[in-house]
Amino acid sequence: MEKFDQLDFLFEYAQCLLKSEQYAEAEQCFLKAANIVPNRIYSWYLLTKLYVEMGETEKAQETARIVLTKEPKVQSTAVREMREKMKEIIQDSKIQ
Repeated sequence: MEKFDQLDFLFEYAQCLLKSEQYAEAEQCFLKAANIVPNRIYSWYLLTKLYVEMGETEKAQETARIVLTKEPKVQSTAVREMREKMKEIIQDSKIQ
């Protein structure tokens, strides 16, 4: 259970960093979370949203593709919604 306690902390800490506009540190937290539980796409989803906010289009596309290709343990409405959002991000990036 220790991994998930650490993961929850990283998500909360990253959110605090985002609110205080400390983007590089938030990015590192999301990357660390993704490495702790590599099968979980939520970390990649949040990282993608961060890259979009930062205007890092190329990085956003790359991480959005990871969200679309990772196989989750359980298919859920949340996973489908995250994937739909990632498709929109990729499509929007191609338009610009």
